[in-house]
Amino acid sequence: KNGIFKVSGLIDPNQHPQMITALVAMSIQSHGKMDQVLKKIEQLPNVVWAGVVTGRYDIIAEVVCVGGKDELYRFTTNTILKIGNVIRSETFILLKSRHNWLCLPKGVEEI
Repeated sequence: KNGIFKVSGLIDPNQHPQMITALVAMSIQSHGKMDQVLKKIEQLPNVVWAGVVTGRYDIIAEVVCVGGKDELYRFTTNTILKIGNVIRSETFILLKSRHNWLCLPKGVEEI
C-alpha cells in the first residue's frame, strides 16, 4: 500500500543466449527539466531502471534486449533519439555478471 515493497519474478540474463543487458550512459540537454527527461527515459521499452548520476554523463539506464545486438542497436540508434534531449550516449554491454537477477521491463518480447 505504501509503495515500498514489490513482489515480482526475476530472470537470470546469463541463462538466455540472446539476451543482452547493457548500461546506456547519456549526456542530456535538459533546459532545467531533468526530471521530465528522466521520466521519459525510464518509460522507454527495454529500460529496467534509469537514474541521474554525477560525472561525465547525466543519466544512466539499464537496458535489456531479448532480441540480441539488433534490438540493442535499434534502441541506441532510434528509441533514445526520439526523446530529443539526448546529445550523446555510450553503451556498455555486460559481458558477464554475478547476482544480476532482473525483472523484464515493459516492451521486452516474451522469451
